[in-house]
Amino acid sequence: MKISKLLTMGLMVGSLGFIGCTDDEDPVTPTTVESLNAPTNLKANSKDDKSVTLSWTASASETNANFNGYEIRYDGLPYDYTATAGNTTVTVSGLSDGQHVFTVKALSKDTTLNKNSAEITIAWAPAWRFTKNINDEDIVMYEYTSTYGSGLNLFDEAGEAPKCLKVASIEEWTVGISTKNDGEILFGPAAALGLNGSDGTTKYVQISSPLEANSIDDIFDSEALSARTYLANNVAVDLANITTSKAGVVFYVKETLTDGSTRYAKLFIYKGTNGWLNGSGTDEYVKVGAISYQKNLGLPYAKVAAK
Repeated sequence: MKISKLLTMGLMVGSLGFIGCTDDEDPVTPTTVESLNAPTNLKANSKDDKSVTLSWTASASETNANFNGYEIRYDGLPYDYTATAGNTTVTVSGLSDGQHVFTVKALSKDTTLNKNSAEITIAWAPAWRFTKNINDEDIVMYEYTSTYGSGLNLFDEAGEAPKCLKVASIEEWTVGISTKNDGEILFGPAAALGLNGSDGTTKYVQISSPLEANSIDDIFDSEALSARTYLANNVAVDLANITTSKAGVVFYVKETLTDGSTRYAKLFIYKGTNGWLNGSGTDEYVKVGAISYQKNLGLPYAKVAAK
């Protein structure tokens, strides 16, 4: 009897053991955390001599529950700002003169796994920004019949600002206008305007084709300005032929010095209510809304960093 009871209890315990090992229970499914997609199309614009504005196309992972904004770095240092979903521009301030390397990446909420996106990178330099000339007046270029100047030196070394110049000082011009021929408002290097200066010598300057914009801050870059296409030194653009619904146009300017080094700038030209010429009488003028000027020789604003 005792042996029979012991055998029965053993069989029951064994049965319970087998029941506990059945495959009927649902296994625990591990949570998969996917790596985030990188943002794309990183561009930059020199806000002033200490600031650069970055712009990029949002990561395709912004709708991912694991997305936690963007991290911005410059020269390897974290910038104290995290852009949230939908915010794809940031101005990095407090920069020193010269070129800096900027990176942007999408951040993961899961800090235990390396699921952040890859970085996108651009190298860029701050540049001086001007909205007034050396006399703290609007930056303008007067028409051909005016007694005021038709040319501009984009950066006068002595005054450290743009300077309006007459034809007698044409050798100092970076760019200017000519309304000598009826119906034309030519803008470009002095060599392209058919004007004779004090000694006939002019700077070697080239301009780009115009880009429609509402301000100079509308135009961002993703490549070195040296990689842009510039018109020949003897080619000007007739503003009178430009029709735009925007507030004006932006031109890139490239100056090549006698030693072969280069200097770059951008300028925004306003279109007035009645056209490109403002004012009245013989003192009509073209207004320059802003100039972004790179003082450093050979340093384009933007250059995609080597991978």
